Parts: sequence; C-alpha cells; structure tokens
Amino acid sequence: MRVALVYLTPEGVNTWVAGVGSVINSNFKALPEAAKKLAGDGVELSVFFATPAAGPAVRGWNPGQMKKAEDVAASLGGEVRLLPNYTDGTDNFGRLDQWKVISAAATEFVYDVASRFDKTVVLAHSSHPFALAPVYIDMQRDLVGVDVRTVYIIHSTSIQDRTFTYKGGKYPDHERAMVEGLAVQWAKSTDSVKIGYISHYMAHHMICEHGARLDTLVPTLNGVDVNDPHFKLLPEERRREV
Repeated sequence: MRVALVYLTPEGVNTWVAGVGSVINSNFKALPEAAKKLAGDGVELSVFFATPAAGPAVRGWNPGQMKKAEDVAASLGGEVRLLPNYTDGTDNFGRLDQWKVISAAATEFVYDVASRFDKTVVLAHSSHPFALAPVYIDMQRDLVGVDVRTVYIIHSTSIQDRTFTYKGGKYPDHERAMVEGLAVQWAKSTDSVKIGYISHYMAHHMICEHGARLDTLVPTLNGVDVNDPHFKLLPEERRREV
C-alpha cells in the first residue's frame, strides 16, 4: 500500500522560530527510520512538506532547514511545496485573510498528492495558519475522490497565549479563537479529522477550554531525541526524568 504523509507547517521548513520548528526538525531525523519500519509491514511511505513561501526578511529565516526538508522529502519520494499566503513573504503567520488563502492552497496541494496514493495522512501543525485546512480538505474530498485523513495538531491556543490587549488586559485573539474552535468542532462531525495533542496537558486543555470531545483526540506526542547535543547537556539524572 502506498501512503503519503503531508506536513502543513508555518515553520520548521524554511524558518525555525520556536517549538513547532523543533518538532519538525526532530521529525526530519525520525522519518527515514519510520519509513523503514513501515516498509516491513508492506507500507511504502512518501513524505511531503508544505509551508508558506518566504524570504530572508521573514522571522526565523533558516535555509539550512529547507535543505533538510528537501533531502528528507527527496529520499522518501516526496517534495517540498512553498504555498502562497497573501503576503510579500515576510510573515509566515499573518491574520485571518492569510489563513484562508494558505489553507485553500494547502487543500489543493493535498488533493493533488492524494490522487496519486492509496491513502494520505495530513499533519496540520500549529494552531492558526493552517487551522482551516482540515475543514477545507474534508468538505470536498469525496467529490475529488481521494482518501485523506487530517490531524490538526495544536501546539498552543489563543486562550493560552492571550495576545489581544484591551484596556490593559490580555485576552484571546478573536480570529484565532474562531478558527481553532471551528476545527475542533468540525472533528465531531467527521471521521476524517482528528485533533492531535502534543501532551496530556494539552489534551485536558482542549477538552476543558475548547470543548473538544475525547474520541476526536489522538496522541501526537513530540518525544525527545536523546542523541541531540542540546539534550546531552542535561545532567544524567535529569535526562532519565525527561
């Protein structure tokens, strides 16, 4: 069986800003071994990465990450696709207008990839830039005739970050809360969308604060690369705890 794994991520491919980039970077290391194990079970895995098109002026610009992504994708029969997001390439996150554009572009890319494989799994990382992609992909996948399952992986939420300031207080960003909430609720009505949680704390947060339903959640725990030089700097006792 031929399976495509498609990453939709606002960072980690041509940029590296924070935790999402770290997760993607760790996945670069793990994917070749995962593909070997799956091959033993008769699954031929191909890996694709999609991220906003950007240039050196974008925050966290990192050409080294792009080289890693291209090498991993090429070795596993995939590719890296740079997507439009209605900016001049200096902002990989943007606002609602950008999220609509890039989610639509991602959906077209996913449909194209899925048309060539028996099954396709999409990992939509972060919370807002690709939040609408799981909904868009699900809406017309049957009409397109593709077998696609999407996991919306939320690394942090508007309720946690509270980036909107009003009268000296910090509140959840309303646009971000809206798109996050739509994906969470959409997963309750279809088997093709799941909510990925990166920790048990996040699973609890999604249920209690965002109204997610337990049966829509799947574990997408980040894990730790024990061979990473940064990890090795920790004392041995602390490494065992982690």
